[in-house]
Amino acid sequence: ADAHVFLAIALGREGRLLSTLTVLRRGYPTQAKAELDTAIAADSDNAFAWGALAGWNIELVHKGGARLASALYGASVASGLTDFNKAFALAPDNIALRYQYALTMSAYDVNAFSTRINDALMRVLNGEPHGAYEMFVRDRARELRDTLKKGDLDAYAALVSRDQGNPD
Repeated sequence: ADAHVFLAIALGREGRLLSTLTVLRRGYPTQAKAELDTAIAADSDNAFAWGALAGWNIELVHKGGARLASALYGASVASGLTDFNKAFALAPDNIALRYQYALTMSAYDVNAFSTRINDALMRVLNGEPHGAYEMFVRDRARELRDTLKKGDLDAYAALVSRDQGNPD
């Protein structure tokens, strides 16, 4: 299941480097969704698959708008939030999932989700990191939280974009 999740994430990362038209023409959203569906079918308890599916839903709405995302792919913010909740139920102490939630919702609408974003960042900061990646995540979450606390939304948006792997 993990390989399917990794491929879906790779398609999303590559898509960030391309125009929206190119991404659509190459069918990346459809391919990524198929990979995530395969991962979940193989292992419905894979928290990262559910987290990636959540990100897929919300990213499509963010990039294409709610109507287009729904009409073309059946994607919605509501589905994304439901999928994040499934991921959290499966791995309640996983700080990497909370960090991804904070990034995804910050990119989508930091103002509308500010309370939830702050809660996710605090869970990362108060959580126990397991391994180098989660220690890295905790440091990045601290930087995000501190910048958000200062109210510098432009700097915060730049950090979110950096952490999501967007080109400069």
